[in-house]
Amino acid sequence: MDESYGFTGRTRQPPKDPVNAALSFGYVWLYNIVAEELWMQGLDLRVSFLHVPWRKRTGLALAEEFKQPIIDIVVLSMFKSKIFDIEEDFTRDRGVLLSRKG
Repeated sequence: MDESYGFTGRTRQPPKDPVNAALSFGYVWLYNIVAEELWMQGLDLRVSFLHVPWRKRTGLALAEEFKQPIIDIVVLSMFKSKIFDIEEDFTRDRGVLLSRKG
């Protein structure tokens, strides 16, 4: 991976570099797709057997098993292929975030 991206490992809340910003966006996108599909199948996302329920989160780790084979591989491939324009696709307000163009 190109060192100019500043990626040294996973950071979040807020992401500190473009790679982490893209990963965070991808994880949220994936979580919402998985949660919607499970909800449509009638699964109550608040019921928990392995995690302590908390008011801001569901009780299930809904998308964990899909993160690496879907989001991580796609995001890292996009950076290796230089699909992103770091100056135009990201904004550095309160951390690094994807811009509207990104």
